Amino acid sequence: MNPVEALSPEGLADLLAHPQLMACGDAVSRANAEALSAMDDETRWLTADVGRASLCASLLILDALGAASAVSLIATAAAYGFCSRGRVMSFLQYAQARGRVSVPSGHEPWTQRRLMVNVSFETPFRRMMQMRMRAMALIAPELAGAAERLDDPAAHQALLAATGLMMNSAPAIFAGPPTPITLFMQRDGGMDILRDLTASQPAERARYLDWAPLSRLALARRNNVSRTQVTRVLRDAEAAGLLTAGKDRVDFSPALSDDALRHLAFTTQSVRLASAAAGLVD
Repeated sequence: MNPVEALSPEGLADLLAHPQLMACGDAVSRANAEALSAMDDETRWLTADVGRASLCASLLILDALGAASAVSLIATAAAYGFCSRGRVMSFLQYAQARGRVSVPSGHEPWTQRRLMVNVSFETPFRRMMQMRMRAMALIAPELAGAAERLDDPAAHQALLAATGLMMNSAPAIFAGPPTPITLFMQRDGGMDILRDLTASQPAERARYLDWAPLSRLALARRNNVSRTQVTRVLRDAEAAGLLTAGKDRVDFSPALSDDALRHLAFTTQSVRLASAAAGLVD
């Protein structure tokens, strides 16, 4: 099945109807929290908002395709609209200063030279993908075996290259219109905060995103953001009608819950397609 069909509402229908979908979402949230807790502060900074997280993913994909450079990363960011040229340059300067990315010597301007993505950059994201794939295997069993193959960095390179080719073949699908969950993606630490709250919910509940106990200070500490930023994310989401945040409890709207499940199904299907194209599934 091609990406356009597989990632359409009809293509996602089976995953959305899977009886383990909510359990899968909880498992992915726990996996994400565990992977983030294992990252050092520098890597956490590189993934703190959708702009930097998208730059990390794009750099890894471009590297797997043999096309990583400052120029190509700037072009990718512009094509998908996730950040400005200035933010790309700041990101690369930060990554270079901390030994995550290096630029070989050469006669061309450094922005045109092939960027070398170092092991210290790649490994945390490979481990995070492994953990997420193991969780996704609740609704896509073939991903369990694919996750084990990611012990080999070459398998991760193959998965990233397949992801890049898939995204290039159907860019409109991956850069689609905003949905409720986009609000969290666009804010510093927003998705980490949402996943943390997701994992904090009671096991027995009416819907995927129902309610969760709330401690702004604990959320801030666990997700490496300020308490002010937690308050800002919750305030913006409340203003958009996506949740209600009280002193010690947050209640989610049905619209946000439905969109979170759609996002989970979309992400899982994308990983399935890329894993199959990379030869990681039998």
